[in-house]
Amino acid sequence: MSGDTLFGVHGAALEVRSQRMGVLASNIANASTPGFKARDIDFQSALASVEHDGGTGAATKYRVPTQTSMDGNTVELSQEQTAFAENAVQYQTTLSFLNGRIGQITRALKGNKMSNQPMTIFQVAGRAMSAQLVRMNTTASNLANAGGTTGSAETAYKTMKPVFRTSFDAASGMSTVDVERVVTAGDAPTKRYDPDNPMADKDGNIFEAAVDETREMVDMMETARSYQNNIEVMNTAKSLIIDTLKLGR
Repeated sequence: MSGDTLFGVHGAALEVRSQRMGVLASNIANASTPGFKARDIDFQSALASVEHDGGTGAATKYRVPTQTSMDGNTVELSQEQTAFAENAVQYQTTLSFLNGRIGQITRALKGNKMSNQPMTIFQVAGRAMSAQLVRMNTTASNLANAGGTTGSAETAYKTMKPVFRTSFDAASGMSTVDVERVVTAGDAPTKRYDPDNPMADKDGNIFEAAVDETREMVDMMETARSYQNNIEVMNTAKSLIIDTLKLGR
């Protein structure tokens, strides 16, 4: 990956965070698999690898457990969940920076053009990335509230999901996607009898947010990949523009 990419080191960082997210999610999913060995990615080594040759295999390493297990599984669930949450926060920080950069690029490209002018490929990809950023934020919120309890079904946290809408630009013949709205979805909160809980209602029940953590992790990884694909589209478009300008010299 060249240092002259559209997003510099931040594009490479996003790729590494995305790959680490997949590794950590695999660890969590195999927490009960006998003999499974937890792995992790050395961020600095992986970032250097992505910047130079686009690979991260050498940076993947096995995690050394703090305690041994009878079945040979080295996944320590609390450690993996903490690492996953930290990586998600760092991923969001990078996404926010890139989203701001995209806004600058699309505004600069649009300039003083009228709204009925054809969309550019940068605007198509930029709007798609903005939509994926909303999806990432709602997914992170869902994961952060997993297992949260309250004293009533009405106040219990409900899973949030963005509704995408395809936007067709007749002038250019290209389509992109926007977020039409964010809705609550998923199962109803789980009621559990726990009279000793300080949040229990008059009948001794508490209500737990019905967040499917496995599904949310899959959504997060899908979002990461979609976002990265749009970055590649913009980098490729930039390279083609530069190459075309060089032909005229």
